[in-house]
Amino acid sequence: MSLPLVDNQNTAQAYPWQLDVWKHLKQLKQEGRLPHALLVNGEKGSGKIAFVEALAKKLLCSQEQEFACGECKSCRLYAAGSHPDLVSISFLEKAKQLKVDQIRVAVDFINKTAQMNGMKLVIIEPAEAMNINAANALLKCLEEPAGETLLVLISHAPNRLLPTIRSRCQSIVMPKPTMQVADNWLAEWINDMAQRKKLLSLSNGNPLLALTYWQDDVLSLYNDSIDKLIGIKSGQFSVIKTAEELHKKDVLLWLQINQKMLWQLIRASAVGESLESLNLALFAPVVEAPGFAQKAYKLLELIQASIRELQGTSNPNPQLLLETLLMHWQALLKTGGQ
Repeated sequence: MSLPLVDNQNTAQAYPWQLDVWKHLKQLKQEGRLPHALLVNGEKGSGKIAFVEALAKKLLCSQEQEFACGECKSCRLYAAGSHPDLVSISFLEKAKQLKVDQIRVAVDFINKTAQMNGMKLVIIEPAEAMNINAANALLKCLEEPAGETLLVLISHAPNRLLPTIRSRCQSIVMPKPTMQVADNWLAEWINDMAQRKKLLSLSNGNPLLALTYWQDDVLSLYNDSIDKLIGIKSGQFSVIKTAEELHKKDVLLWLQINQKMLWQLIRASAVGESLESLNLALFAPVVEAPGFAQKAYKLLELIQASIRELQGTSNPNPQLLLETLLMHWQALLKTGGQ
């Protein structure tokens, strides 16, 4: 099973902003100092999954060159999803956890002999989704590493992993590109500079996430969110009806967009940052009003808690969750008067 790339492109190379990390790992491999376990982490859209896939292809490839050749028997097996020395563990359909039976598959695999070039790889993503039994099963592998086996844990929230697991892995933090590098890369797909600027702002400067947002037309959802909040403030839209409409869409994405919008408003309040870039100028009276910061941080905490609930193993009521958040938005927006 091959892990999907963030931008859905089957590349065997690292992205430009990852090359220093790539060179570091390549040197460790050449010197025989590659650790038995890596914890690859970083912000969403930084290219963690793509980097790990390129690394796995390179380590399994039979040719000596900078990146995987894509032509040898090993590369062809990888492309077909049938490489005998690779196990990838991710969510089963509709699951929110990685379970102990999945990790036991990896443990059995690790105890076997490699069938091709001597290197075996286990990729687990997202590692923080392992339940406690799965995490304990993996811990045994980390305590007694097998030779010529590399465990790669991909994590979007490494702080949620057991400390004993984190301590037994070498942490690899995916770097973020500079805004100029991100913009140059994104320009290969998006010609409109103003649109790229908005997408990079929404994605916190992560170009792969910005590209995904562009492909999914997230800017339309973002602008629709602004319209709905303005309508709620003016009384044009009701909280309950708006929640019903949003419930039909991607609730998690809507929350993440709201989180970004709120951070932008908080920064504008604290340091006078412009609200023009993300079409938030209409909220200027709210940001400048007394009592804004206290209400804004309370709402931010609620949004973050709601995101954790939706991403966790519980089953929150999205309709009720949306109504609660919209009522807090309504109170916040009325801070600046009608």
